[in-house]
Amino acid sequence: MKGRITVTVERGLILKAKRLAHQRGTSLSGLVETSLLALLVAKKEPAGSFVERWAGKFSVRENDSNEPRLAALKSKYNLPDYRRSAVPAITPKAFLALVG
Repeated sequence: MKGRITVTVERGLILKAKRLAHQRGTSLSGLVETSLLALLVAKKEPAGSFVERWAGKFSVRENDSNEPRLAALKSKYNLPDYRRSAVPAITPKAFLALVG
C-alpha cells in the first residue's frame, strides 16, 4: 500500500526533476520512489572490514637490498637484513594479535 508524503524542494529542482521524469516516462513520484529504493539497496550492502575490502589488492616485492631508501631506513632504525637473519615469518593474523 502506498502512502503520501509532502516534500519541500526548491522550484528549480522541481522543474528539472519533472523534466527528467518525463524523459524517463514516469511520474515525479515514480522517479523519487525509484531513487529512494536505489539508495536504500546501496546502503544494505555492508562495506566489510578493511581487510575484506583490500585483501589481495597488494603485492609484496622481493627484498632488494640495493635499494637506497631501504638501506637508509635500515640504517636509521638499526634494522637487520631479515632475509639473512633467523627471524621467523609472521602471519598477518599473528601480527594483528601482537599490535592490537
